[in-house]
Parts: sequence; C-alpha cells; structure tokens
Amino acid sequence: MKKILLCAGACALAFNMAAAESIPGVHGNAVSIDGRKTYLADPSRKPFDYSKGCTVSVFFRAREWAQKSAIISNAGSFSFSKRLKQNRGFYVTGNVNNKRDAALIWSPEKFPGFPNKWYHMAFTYDPVKGLGQGFVNGKKVAEYNTAAALGNPKNLALRGTMTGNTEFMLGSGSVPYNGDLDEVYIYGRVLTAEEIKSLAYGKAPAGAQAAYTFDDPDHIGKDSSGNDRHLVIRKGFLAVDVPRTGSVITTDYLYKQPGLTVWSRPASEKNMPADTPKAQKTESEVSAQLAANEYESFQIAVSPDKALKNLKLELSDFTLQNEKIQPRIFTVKYVAIPEVSQTVIKKKTTDIFGEAATSFDIVTAKPGYYLDVLPEGNTFKVAPAKESSAFWITVKSAKDQKPGIYTATAKLTADDNLNITFPVTIQVWDFALPEEKHTHNSGVARDSLGKDTEAFYKNLAEHYVSVTPLRGKVHVTVNSDDSLTVDTAEFDREAALAIDKYCLNVLYFPGWDFYNMPKAKVSGATWKGVQIQHNGHLTERFKKVFGSYLQIMSKHLAAKGYLKYTRITLVDEPWTAKDFNLCQEFAKLVRQNAPGVKVMLTKWPQPGLFGAPDIWCLGFFQHQRMKEALKRGESLEFYPNWHVFIDRPLMDSRMLGFLMWKYQITGILFWKLNHGWSNKKNLESPRFVYPDGRVVCGSGLLIYPDEKNNPVSSIRWEMMRDAFEDFEYFYLLDQLIKQRPDAPAAQDAVKLIKTACDTIVPQYEAYLESEGYGWKQTKWEFDAAKLRKFRSQLAGMIEKLQAK
Repeated sequence: MKKILLCAGACALAFNMAAAESIPGVHGNAVSIDGRKTYLADPSRKPFDYSKGCTVSVFFRAREWAQKSAIISNAGSFSFSKRLKQNRGFYVTGNVNNKRDAALIWSPEKFPGFPNKWYHMAFTYDPVKGLGQGFVNGKKVAEYNTAAALGNPKNLALRGTMTGNTEFMLGSGSVPYNGDLDEVYIYGRVLTAEEIKSLAYGKAPAGAQAAYTFDDPDHIGKDSSGNDRHLVIRKGFLAVDVPRTGSVITTDYLYKQPGLTVWSRPASEKNMPADTPKAQKTESEVSAQLAANEYESFQIAVSPDKALKNLKLELSDFTLQNEKIQPRIFTVKYVAIPEVSQTVIKKKTTDIFGEAATSFDIVTAKPGYYLDVLPEGNTFKVAPAKESSAFWITVKSAKDQKPGIYTATAKLTADDNLNITFPVTIQVWDFALPEEKHTHNSGVARDSLGKDTEAFYKNLAEHYVSVTPLRGKVHVTVNSDDSLTVDTAEFDREAALAIDKYCLNVLYFPGWDFYNMPKAKVSGATWKGVQIQHNGHLTERFKKVFGSYLQIMSKHLAAKGYLKYTRITLVDEPWTAKDFNLCQEFAKLVRQNAPGVKVMLTKWPQPGLFGAPDIWCLGFFQHQRMKEALKRGESLEFYPNWHVFIDRPLMDSRMLGFLMWKYQITGILFWKLNHGWSNKKNLESPRFVYPDGRVVCGSGLLIYPDEKNNPVSSIRWEMMRDAFEDFEYFYLLDQLIKQRPDAPAAQDAVKLIKTACDTIVPQYEAYLESEGYGWKQTKWEFDAAKLRKFRSQLAGMIEKLQAK
C-alpha cells in the first residue's frame, strides 16, 4: 500500500491553529508564522502611494521553501516571492500598465535563500525609468528593465491599490510562506544604495509608508510608521474548521444487517464522508459495465452505525467460466476544501468569463471534505460511525475478453468479529475498444516526479495522456560560428520508455517543449543564449540557429519513428497583433525546416492567426470558426482548466467525452498534472491562487504524490480516462455507421449519437470577438445516471451494428 500524506475517509485532518509568535530577531524581536495556518494582514486596505517609486525591505529566515512562496504580497500592486523550491531564486512581480504579473525583478539565480538562515533582502522600483533593482544584505545583485519588457508603455507607475479579495499580507499569497520575518519597511520612493545598506544594518531611513519591527509582543503587527496600517492575525487555509458533509442516498444494497449497510456506487458519483444510505432492496444490477480492452471503476461503500476498526475488503477475481478479470482495490481518501472555488466573474446574467470557464454558481459548492485521492490498498484503520467509507474498485478487461456477466466474491472483515461475504457482478460487452486510441491528450509535469519515472509514464499510459517535458533532455550547444552540437542520447533513452514502451502519442518538440515561445512584450527571452525575438519579430540569428536545430531534430525524430507524434507550440494564448505576427513567423520557420512537425496554438480560431496552427487548442468555443477550421484540415483540442475542480461534480470531467465528440475535439491539454508537488503539506487542501486572490481547488493537480513522489491518481483523473473511453464508443459507432450508412439500424445510431450529445451537452458556445469576450451559454447535464444510460445504449447499438 502506498503511503500518502493526506486524509483517509476514516479520519479528519488535524488543523492545529498556530498563532503568529514573537521570537528573538535580527534586531529586537521578530515574528514567526506559517502562512498555511496564520499570516498577517492589513484590514484597513489603505492604498500605498508608489507614484514616485517603491522600496520594500525585509529580513527573513525560512523554515522551508515551496515554489512561489509569498513573503510579502500586496495583491494588485506587487508580490515578493520565492521562485523555486531550491535554495536560490527570488522574484518580484507588480501591476504596471495594468499588467498584474509584470516582472520588477527577474534574476532568480542571483538571490540566495538557504533555510534556517537570516537574510536581508530589498527591492526598488523606479516608475520613471521602469527599472527594478534587487539587493541582498545591503549589496546590489540584480536589476531588471520592466519598461523594455513591456514595450516601453507611457505609464510605468506601480499601482498602490489592492484588488480582488485580498489585503496587504505578510506570509500569504499565491503560496504561503513558512518562516520568520523582521524589520519590514515599505517606502513610496526609490531609496539610494546607501539607504538600502543602512536598512541592512538595522537603521531605517525616515518616511516609511509602513514599518513593522515586531518588537512589541502584545501588538505584534503594529505599524510604527504613523500611518496606521496595523496588521492583524488571519487564519490560513489549513486553520479553518472544515465540516464533514453528506446526505441521505436512496439505494439498493449489496449486504445489509442491523447496524451495517454495504452498497455500491458508480464511479461518477462523488461519495461525501457523511453520506448515509436509505437501503431499499438487494442489488440486482451489475456494478459496472465495460467493453473489452477497457478500464472501468465503481465504489463499494460501507456504512456502519458504530465505528469499525481495521475495515478490510478482499475481492476475488471476476470470473465467467474460465475467463477472469483481476480487480484493483483503492482506499478513497479525502482532502479539505475550507474555501470553495471562485470560478466566474459575471458582468451580465448570461456572460461567463474566464479561461475555459464553466457555468458555475458558487453557492452550489460548500466547504467540506471531498473524496479525491486513490492510493492502492484495501484497509481503513477506522471506518467512522454514521459515515460511508468507500473502496474504489478498478477492473481492466483484456482486448479479447469474452462477453457476459462476471461474478466475484467480496469479503469484508473488521475487528470485533465482522466477517461477511457477498457477490459483486460486472458485465463485459461484445466488442473491444481500439488498441490505438483516437484522442491525443497531454499535460505538463514540471515538479519532481520521483526516482521511478517509469511509474509515472505507466500511470499516464493507463489514462491515455502524454507528458511534457520528457525528463530526458536534448543537449544543444551553439558554437561560435552558430553551428550546433546536438546530443540526443539522454532524450532517446527517455523517449524509448515513454513512446516505445508505454505508447504515449504526443511529443512536444524536444529542446523546445512547452510554454517557450515568448509573447512580444518579453524582448529578452533567449534559446540557448540566442535572443528569440524583438518587438514582435524573430531575430535573424534565431531563425538561422533554430532553423538548423529544427532540421537536425526532425530528421532524428523521423529516423526514430517519433515524428508523427511531434508538435511544436507557438505563443501561449496570444492577444496582441505583435503576438499574432510572432505566431505566423514562427510557424513559417517550422514548416520551412521541419515540415512533418505539427504546429499547435493555445487559442481559438481567429482571422489574424489563420494559417499558423495545425492544431487549435481552444479556450473559447466559437462554432462557425471551429467548423471552418475542421474543413481546412486543422484539428481542435481543448484545455478545460475549470472542469476538474475538486469541489465540483464529477460530471464536469466525465461529460468531456460527449463534448469532444459533439464538436470533433480530438485532444485535451492539461496546463499541469502535478501542481503543488513541491510542498506536499499544502496538498492536504489543494488550491491554486490567481494574482487577484481568487482561489480554485485542485487546478493543475490531477495526480498526487506518495512519499517517494510516485503517482497516486485522483478520481478526477479517473473520470478523464472514462471520458476518453466514451469518445472511443462514439468513434466505433461512427465507423460502423459509415460501413453501412443505409441500414435502418445505422439511421437509428445517427439519431442516438445526436440525442446523447445534445442531452449531455446542450450548449457550449462563446461570443465572437466583435460581440465581446464571454460565453453565450455553457450548459451540460449533471445527472451521471443519464450519461451511464446513454453509454449503455451506445454499447447496445455497437453490438447490434457489429452483428449485421
């Protein structure tokens, strides 16, 4: 059984409130905080005046680091954060010219940050020059030209107001900070190098807009600047009481005796910890239905009146005569959601804004414990009284599995002499899903994946998703004459594992990978030391050098048999005319030098981009332009970032197979698969925080880590696999219709496909740009039973047409 650092269905997370504590500091006292449990914030929300510049100074001593740990955050104005988990890397972003995440300091490699050691760090920002400067222990170590990066806009002032639902904070932000702080000063001007040095020696210049010395233990957040920006202690997201919610579920049962009910639930229904069954009669239907060569899951829930210790489920193979299907058992674990996802900004009743947004009403979700994590194992140490502890069962049929009803014997045991058995049945249909699937799905995984890379690839292969980047790199050196030395050995070893062994069917161009094409405003970005673009145009040197690399690697990929899987990405979510031009220039460069490589763009079809991508990865759905793109021979994919939140119904994910077939979308892109692995403690309550303070739960996290960073699936990850398999049902039926289009059953099948898709996804459409960005309507079915019924009808129609 894999050990993971999360909460089992039988326990509650122990969120011990730890107040901000006064401790000895660098000069007098300091404050010790863990932003996950407590942080400091200014409830007055008084704006700062940064019109003449900004200086921020702080002493800190971290206990641990996580990616994007926010030391000081003034949402809508600036954020001073740790860039990487390693011992080096800090950066400052700010709101300049309405760019909320504009870099003010971006030299992470020049900033130290070893845990358990005090540092003085300061940054300044000059709104006249657009220049940021960084200092460590009184010495200038970095500067950054924000003006040039933003294209030299007229207004370079740093905003002093806060936006969204956040305040000026110490120790909280996108990711909490865990450590000590001392001598925090905020100035509305650019301090001189000598003044910065004096701050490092504990002598603060006059005129601070906020000053926190933490010297008074009784008033730990006192502002000694005279501007009354006093800080108060706030509860962090791991210090909030989380209820154990649930409802009464009317159901049949697998086994019942006084004080105990055992019942099955479909995988597409989320089991809440306090769900209790209203049992009617002995279950007569099968627990799961699947084709040959398919995965399928279901749940066995155990609901006792009294707590059960060491509750264990054993399950024999499912058998039909001499045929067998071996089950895998997982214990369902919960994560805490103290603050529900804030997913939409509505300007009109019908408008829904946000990337890949959903029709979501925030009042439908409630704080609580949500089933999400599936470590393999078959024992709960404690199954609480008056709650439902769920085992997750997954079966995988062989590609030549004999159809029919398969039966297994389940055995439940626990302390105090519980020992019961009961039958469980599944059904295998008389057809098989194709070996080679017809969707091309991919996701980004950049945090540590543990030592066992193969375990990660195996998990991905079982869910029909490819990963980028591959751990094995192509090593490229640009020589003095701009010729290239290319070493593919490491990449080749990794690709052999990912593609040859585990059949991953998407490869992002090695050495370029994903998110590498800079927007036009980022003028300093380089590839292997070669500047990529300037003012919206590729540099001549980049075109020469990278063009050579495209030729070398495309020939290598073709020789290995990988070229047919390969794609290359353009500017991520381009918005400006200069971005559009960069996309066109880069696409032309690729086609000139690597004509077999597909070009992918994370944007919906727009006139200024026509001709650039072979693959459109949609944020908005504009149906007429999508149809035109398909007619031109281009492919459609989708990045449904907001369909996989923990506190949403599982149908948000499961309906995607129906949506994909309806709109002929042949791939899903996950912006990240393992967000948050750099700090496992935060995964007790997975969250992603936008720059404006909005929280969404589980974004970018579809796979959890065990203690060795090996993959543990989420139930949302399982739903995505089921959605991809649903797509194959439609594909199989469509192929049978094309083989006998005039058969009466074929006409019935055409009607079934349309009815199924229109019922599960009635509408999913956004406005055109001329009508204003936003959604006309996004609507889908939340009753998972209806989807299961259509899936059964599709299977029956496949069997009928296949038999003709």
